[in-house]
Amino acid sequence: MTKTVSNTAVSADGLELVPHGTEPFPVEVYELDLPTYTVPWHWHGDWEYVLCTGNRTLCRTPEGDIVLDPGYGLFIGPRMIHEVTAASTRSSIRSIVFDPRFVASESSIIWEKYVSPVAGMGTVKLHPDNPWQWDVMHELCNAWHYMDQEAPGYEIKSRQALENALYLLSGHTELTRTSTSEKARRSTERLELMLRYIERHFGERLTVAKIAASASVSESECLRCFKSVLRTTPNRYLREYRLLKAEELLVSTTDTAADIAAVCGFSDAAYFTKLFREAKGATPIEYRRDASRA
Repeated sequence: MTKTVSNTAVSADGLELVPHGTEPFPVEVYELDLPTYTVPWHWHGDWEYVLCTGNRTLCRTPEGDIVLDPGYGLFIGPRMIHEVTAASTRSSIRSIVFDPRFVASESSIIWEKYVSPVAGMGTVKLHPDNPWQWDVMHELCNAWHYMDQEAPGYEIKSRQALENALYLLSGHTELTRTSTSEKARRSTERLELMLRYIERHFGERLTVAKIAASASVSESECLRCFKSVLRTTPNRYLREYRLLKAEELLVSTTDTAADIAAVCGFSDAAYFTKLFREAKGATPIEYRRDASRA
């Protein structure tokens, strides 16, 4: 059955915490409205397919921005940090997230020949007017619908569809992303450490110096990493992360807005309300009220 989620919780290093499926069946499908819902910067060990179903969708990655028109898809490999939002106005997407080990064991010939080659692709934009890419999209959409409808045998059918999609992708290794430069790799590794620190300490008084120290780099290097990979600043990322956590707590708890502001690192409740209104178009109290009616 399709899930519609109100937020994406991420771990210390940006690793998504929302479990996708269950341990014996690690696959999940989602249907999301954008920008009401924005998938913030995150990554996961699972693989993901995103299909734009309404207006343009923007997928941001360290490799660049990818704009999806309705009917276009994006395959996202493991540990590819990304953010998904509407390109301009409201949009919508369907996605399927799965652990590749659901398709095959890492010790199997299937993994070696058909799964492993896909892992190096990074992100692959899929065009519906390209015959083989349309075939990939068709199989992934089949998997999505089998999961959504949960008809008898959907577990087997969805696995077979994912296997077919990976088989088709594995035949196009020319799409494998170019090797990341040593500098870019080092920046990403340092950024992971700093995101981990922010997630663990977002409720505390943080400075760029403290964030930089968590990765044993200078403040200038910290600023460069955030700019080069996420195209933002540490302070802006911290503010947006705090607002994201506040949004979470407004929906999942009955704590007062002032208490939530304090827990999320905002020392001034009035300033928190101002920032929240600018980001969400509603005050924290209005947002909670509207969420409870949805």
